[in-house]
Amino acid sequence: MIEVLDLNKESNRSFYKKIIRSFNSARPYDSLEFIENFSEGFENLVCIKYEKEGNVVLLPGYLKTIDNTDYKDFVSPYGYSGLIYNTGTKISVVKNAWQDIKIYFDENLVSSFIRFSLDTNYTVFEEGVIPLMKNIRGEIVDYETQWANFDNKVRKNVKRAKREDLDFEVIEGNKLSKEKLEIFYSIYVDTMKRNNAADKYYFSFENFRSFVNSRGELCVFCFILDQGKVISVEMALRSDTAIFSFLGGTLEDAFKKRPNDFLKYVLINWARDNSIKYFVLGGGYGTEDGIYNYKKSFFPNDVIDYCTGQFIHNKQVYDNLSKKVKENFLNKPDATEEDFNNLNFFPLYRAI
Repeated sequence: MIEVLDLNKESNRSFYKKIIRSFNSARPYDSLEFIENFSEGFENLVCIKYEKEGNVVLLPGYLKTIDNTDYKDFVSPYGYSGLIYNTGTKISVVKNAWQDIKIYFDENLVSSFIRFSLDTNYTVFEEGVIPLMKNIRGEIVDYETQWANFDNKVRKNVKRAKREDLDFEVIEGNKLSKEKLEIFYSIYVDTMKRNNAADKYYFSFENFRSFVNSRGELCVFCFILDQGKVISVEMALRSDTAIFSFLGGTLEDAFKKRPNDFLKYVLINWARDNSIKYFVLGGGYGTEDGIYNYKKSFFPNDVIDYCTGQFIHNKQVYDNLSKKVKENFLNKPDATEEDFNNLNFFPLYRAI
């Protein structure tokens, strides 16, 4: 049975949280507090709920009306998400859930775009799974093996940081003081401005404060200090089995002391001490760029495909909407068909 819960309603949010708490895992990206503060909030947010014979599978996402039409589509919230279900649920149950969800989508939507968790079992989906980019999901192993696996550049930079006598603090989110959060936020904002970061990477102090106060157990903060002064910071998200590099920054005049590599090294050691299996560093800006290569230097052998689900449920409407968008795009000065084809965006009708 499929039910669509409007998560803009407090009663449904409470029900969603109750179901999530009943599951044996805690993924930070599934929490409504994360979605509220670091995705697009609750407007248009729904949860597709499948339930049969006591088994429950959830799929949260944004059910939006397509501009100037009566049609709708579905998009997962930001992050590693996808289908949510209890640990130990049979894969046959999850497959049946997706089949019923897809029937509902086929009958009601033009398209759906699902961001998957890196540990998704893709055999559930017969088609529509698209590798989007390479991600680093580093396995945490014993210290000596981990150190040997680092690129030589990482080992050199960590040694440099130690010679500079850099210190560190790792604080779990539910133990973080307001003063420490303010220090984190100041360095984070300074770094975003220096790098001319896109608006989507800016979050307010209130976003961080709200998440830490409500779900602090789902995050951990690392501070690198130089003679007592914080020079580099990171907020990592955490689940039962992994930590996820999320947001942070470094003071520009501290680069020469190599605090960035040292920070990742510290978090890897913290993860090992806390029996965490993976450190997910993510990828680059959609390509295997300098940021991706920096992340890979910590886990050269732990590269994995980050996949999305890209499903067209009403091809005729999808093609008609995409054709109109293409026509509007080509009306721009100097716009070419090659430029449009290179947009590489799904759904295509939302490309511009």
